[in-house]
Amino acid sequence: MFSRALSLCITLPLLAACAQAIGPEATSQGLRGETSMTYIFKDDTTLLPRTRISGAQLQEGKTYRARGLLVIDGDVPPHAALTVTEGKLVVTGNVARNTRLTVTQDVEVFEEFRDVPCHAPLETTVCHEKVEVVRRKFIDGDPAVDIQGDLGTDAKIITNGSVYISDRRFDHDGFVPTRP
Repeated sequence: MFSRALSLCITLPLLAACAQAIGPEATSQGLRGETSMTYIFKDDTTLLPRTRISGAQLQEGKTYRARGLLVIDGDVPPHAALTVTEGKLVVTGNVARNTRLTVTQDVEVFEEFRDVPCHAPLETTVCHEKVEVVRRKFIDGDPAVDIQGDLGTDAKIITNGSVYISDRRFDHDGFVPTRP
């Protein structure tokens, strides 16, 4: 049974059960770090964990998950995968090669009707078109991902928020978050 679970973790590295927790749910003190509960976003009503850990606690090739605001003091090792839900990620060092960072922020999905021109045989009328609007639930000036050092080759960042790398802002306008 253990070998089957291990093979699932190897073939499906993003499977949440295979990722090591960072923050209050962590099993080791190093990954638990310094954790407090706070409001991450402006106008938020939900307290979320704010966790600070040392980058030395992360291992090459491992998969990690966290919730809320995660601050990593130091570097993220090569081939690591890190997923942060409902929050933000700050890395004070570098992100090594072939690393995958995924940071999601809460979104609102709603339908709205827009007036669009429609053409009947002899007259022009206004038609109503139903569209789905997806937007971040909380907007504040902070980026979803803030890497204060360098980004390694083939490193990937997936987020529905803005990204800062060495104080340069990168926006992902084409990103459409998927529903959970």
